[in-house]
Amino acid sequence: MGEIKQGRVKISNIVRNCLFWIMCIALLMPNSCKAQSHSTKLTFPPLEERLKQVEAKRNDKPDKYAIIINGDESTLHTRNVYLAYDTLKNVGFMDKNIFIFSYQKNEHTNIQIYAPTFDNIQALFCLLSEVIDDNDLLLIYGTGHGYLKGDISVISIRRICPSCKYPHAECGMSEIEFEYLIKDINPKYYILIFDQCNSGGFGTRLKVRDNFIIICRTTTQETSTCRHFSKALFDAFLDKSSDADNNGKISIEEAFSKSLKVLYESDPDYRKHVYTPFIGGGVDAKTVYLDSVVHNLTDNKEP
Repeated sequence: MGEIKQGRVKISNIVRNCLFWIMCIALLMPNSCKAQSHSTKLTFPPLEERLKQVEAKRNDKPDKYAIIINGDESTLHTRNVYLAYDTLKNVGFMDKNIFIFSYQKNEHTNIQIYAPTFDNIQALFCLLSEVIDDNDLLLIYGTGHGYLKGDISVISIRRICPSCKYPHAECGMSEIEFEYLIKDINPKYYILIFDQCNSGGFGTRLKVRDNFIIICRTTTQETSTCRHFSKALFDAFLDKSSDADNNGKISIEEAFSKSLKVLYESDPDYRKHVYTPFIGGGVDAKTVYLDSVVHNLTDNKEP
């Protein structure tokens, strides 16, 4: 009996020691949320409140809508978001029709910035399917990181921890998921711009659509920084020298062509053919403008 008792004591000590070391390791290692989070806690306004302000019905008037998606916290991609927003405002997009999903603090614009999660993006696309009609234009700009999953292009977005709201656990939205999310939105024109690495899959998948104009910074297999491309493209929409046909308007094609000229002068990677921007789609990009009347699409002025 004494041997049995001693055996039980040994087992108990082993279990106690194991529990002790497990607790030590648990204390030394941050939990899975904090391990992937950043020191600055970010909070985001609830998208639901914004969506409630949108009149969920088609109005048969020519409106312009824009969605900006950025799943990265770097200064580079924050700058890209601001470039896009400033350009859109300058060409007549209204704040009420601009939606920004970005992993950053709102330190620049007066418009709310929402968490770049799949659920938020899906909720907005679902609502816009009830709002946008065939008189409207919808521009979607994706920036941040991109990667390949097999041979499928993916743009990075983020998850947000429901309890602590720390950004963590990078995830992505694939070209297939994106195509599914937008399938019920039918504007007169889609303008899609993707500047993340390996973005070409989005363009290849969607360029056959009749009402699409798609600009991608890279082919499916290419990477390289988007530092020069995004600035060159958005600046071109506001540069009078982009107006190659001198009709007083800058078309999507003219802005894209101008950006390539700027890239050749400013970006060694572009000159070395490290990446290959391309434009495609079922609409003639020479006939579509962001800032003026064309095909019954009128300017939008802030009320």
